[in-house]
Amino acid sequence: MPLPDPRQTLSGTATDSDGQIWMYGSYRIEFFPAQGYPNLSEYFVDNDTPLSSFQTVFTGNLDASAHFSQTGIVNNNRITPVGSKWRIYICPLATSECGVFDMAVTADADITALINANIQAPRFPAIYGNYGYNDLEAQIQSTPSSWYYNVVLLCLRTYNYQTLAWNCATTATIVQPFPGAIGATFDGGQNVPNTSLPLIRYITLPFNATITNWTLVGDSIGDCSIDLWFIPGSAPPAAPSIPLVGNKISAAAPISMTGVQSKSGDATAIATWSKSITKWGTLAFVMTSVNFVHTISVEIQVSRS
Repeated sequence: MPLPDPRQTLSGTATDSDGQIWMYGSYRIEFFPAQGYPNLSEYFVDNDTPLSSFQTVFTGNLDASAHFSQTGIVNNNRITPVGSKWRIYICPLATSECGVFDMAVTADADITALINANIQAPRFPAIYGNYGYNDLEAQIQSTPSSWYYNVVLLCLRTYNYQTLAWNCATTATIVQPFPGAIGATFDGGQNVPNTSLPLIRYITLPFNATITNWTLVGDSIGDCSIDLWFIPGSAPPAAPSIPLVGNKISAAAPISMTGVQSKSGDATAIATWSKSITKWGTLAFVMTSVNFVHTISVEIQVSRS
């Protein structure tokens, strides 16, 4: 009788000690090797299948309720050598550090309690360029002013030193849109990802945005080309729409690098793109070719509107 699928599902909701949910934050789950066995090539599932044939890095975003659910995580009890774990990163949509912890995955699990025990409420100087969920997170400056971008209210919050209160700024001096980034990872394990298969990473957008530039980083020198597809969508409970090749927005100017380990593209590189992407739409990073590189992280930088 064949063994059951070795992959499990982790889910959870992030709420910090302020009682603030980390809505639209992000997460990363990656394989963490056992002591004395640092190489992925040393690991097998059920003693015969290389772990490298499974996905070992997962990334995604928390939803409007700060919840996530990730499938495909291999059960550590099925992995040899024994002693491996998974490392979990939970990150706020704030100028603050991620929470990080390791755990052995042995069954489907809601890890809310573990998440909340390992994250800290954001705290950051209230200076232009910093952002967070609420006024408690912003550390008031003595001079000359205190302000930050509130990602819940979608406004620049300024502190009034006379009334000792925070308010959303309404003057025409606000000229900077709120920056952000959207990304994905393609992980071939110990191998170059196989582009003969559909290598697509989908992300549903929680906000309206305009693409401003892109970055690409590999684990070694190599070549890579990634198209960008986008299709508008509707708010939950409607299911996300799925973009197809006809929804390509990167024109004939893909995200790409040749003979280097990293590269970025500025406004000139995306001049022919359709750069406006809308809330609840689905963005797809589509890898069309790759050589020599095993793991590739791609990111587009955006201005939220």
